[in-house]
Amino acid sequence: MVERGYRWIYRGETDKAIATFDMTIQHYPQSLLAHLGRADALVEARKDRDAVELYSRAMSLLEQTKPKSEAGTPGETQVIGERFFSYQNQGLKFPHGLEAYMYLRRGGAFERLATRDFGLDRDYVSKAISDYDKAIELAPKYEEAKEQRNRLFARSNRLAN
Repeated sequence: MVERGYRWIYRGETDKAIATFDMTIQHYPQSLLAHLGRADALVEARKDRDAVELYSRAMSLLEQTKPKSEAGTPGETQVIGERFFSYQNQGLKFPHGLEAYMYLRRGGAFERLATRDFGLDRDYVSKAISDYDKAIELAPKYEEAKEQRNRLFARSNRLAN
């Protein structure tokens, strides 16, 4: 069901994705990937405040389960659920590890909250930069996290001056 939810996200059907993840969470309330998928769907639906809460919940669940990356080191490709989520037996892949991905995505939701409407909300900027820094710490080669952090940092500095 988690992989089906992600397929809905990739097709741009966020309402169907959210409903799929809701059903999964109802049946499996401790499913890290169901919470993460719902958070990803909420970001795509521009419901960033709700997404932040779910990313935080997913991070809490991650602390309880701590799946291992294929190579056993942080920042490398992580495949979760190879035998359970794909009829092609591929599973869900996170190129820089699940934890780094979660920090990047939550940071992105904080960034959108910070830049919503006009100006920058300093509290959200700080939280976004902190999450980007954590993603980079977990996966030093995570270029997307570096780009997002640097862009937000530069923008907040321009507006502060």
